[in-house]
Amino acid sequence: MNFSIIGLVIKVLFLLVLLVAGAWLGEQITDDPGFMIMSFAGYRIEMAGWLALVLVLVTWILVYVLFSLLSNWRIDRRLMSWRSGRKRGNAERQLQQGLSQLGRGDFKSAHSLFKKSAANSSMPAVSYLLAAFAAHAYGKSEECDQWLRKAEQQPGVDPILSGLLQAMVQLERGHYEQALASLNRLPDQEKNPFRQDLLRKIYLQLGDWKQLADVIKAIKKRPGKVSDTVIQAEKQQTLHQIGDMGVDALQAFWKQLDTSVKQDPEIMLAVSSAFVKGQHADWAEQLLANHMAPAFQPELVLAYGRLPADASKQLMVAERWLRERPNDSVLFVTLGRLSLKATLWGKAEEYFEMAIALSEHPMAHAELARHYGNTDRIADSIRHYEKSMAAGYQLPATDIPKKDA
Repeated sequence: MNFSIIGLVIKVLFLLVLLVAGAWLGEQITDDPGFMIMSFAGYRIEMAGWLALVLVLVTWILVYVLFSLLSNWRIDRRLMSWRSGRKRGNAERQLQQGLSQLGRGDFKSAHSLFKKSAANSSMPAVSYLLAAFAAHAYGKSEECDQWLRKAEQQPGVDPILSGLLQAMVQLERGHYEQALASLNRLPDQEKNPFRQDLLRKIYLQLGDWKQLADVIKAIKKRPGKVSDTVIQAEKQQTLHQIGDMGVDALQAFWKQLDTSVKQDPEIMLAVSSAFVKGQHADWAEQLLANHMAPAFQPELVLAYGRLPADASKQLMVAERWLRERPNDSVLFVTLGRLSLKATLWGKAEEYFEMAIALSEHPMAHAELARHYGNTDRIADSIRHYEKSMAAGYQLPATDIPKKDA
């Protein structure tokens, strides 16, 4: 603005000088026009004095105008550069403020700032992508899609970043097939950890267990600790595979599982239950006996006692566990059940009484209630039955023989 005012003042002063000079010159020419002779390289030029002066003046004016135009062009360039730099500076500040608001969870303010920064940013694609993310975060689906399209139209936009963001948005909207298509369009990104994590979520939602298994295998090859979410996804995938297998295929599948997966109580129960269902209770017994120690969860110990297997053999295995866990009330319940199945009535009563002494275990009360009922000790049966019911426990069906059988 200061350059324009100075230029205008100079032009006005120059015009005033021209007017004064022109008036004086006109008066002088009228009194004595004179003449001028020029000789150069054999040529001779004669002209009126006033015409020579006019030519000199016109030449000088043309030179002045030319320099004036060049000067104004430079000033305008500097002014435009200053304005452009100021706009870019504002855009960068808006981008930084938007990131700050994004970190605070104020997605609406962040979206507004990213949108403003895009107009003058040196990296508009980044502003548009961030605006799309912020719009999605506070529920503006149409605006999110609009900024994604804008970002894709920008020269030099990173198709990987744009594609990953689009897939993430589609996944969170529940558009799993579309999200999968977006990820599959990304070139040479099989090892991209962000793509792998999105695929894990998509395949889990679609129930595509084979593809999920492949993705989890790739994720586990990455350096560092495997996250709990990946472990849970692998567990779900494994449980579904177990449910779809025959016992022979399941036995081979169990052998190739990672040790960490084999130690999961839910996996162990699912596999042992499938073996029992497939008429291979001996496989189930062997599985639980060999893999009980690392986990030794109550549900596994109880499941071992309910297996339709060789009770005498199981009793020897469980009594070995008792040496390391002499105060485990659940183990005493299982020992009591195995003793009943082996028709060792007195030993069964002792084990159940130990479970009660340790923790008033309701299962032990319930088993004694049933056992005493079968042996006509009605008063004892009622007493233990009432204690088991007070704890809200009801006995499951059993293959334990009666004493008089």
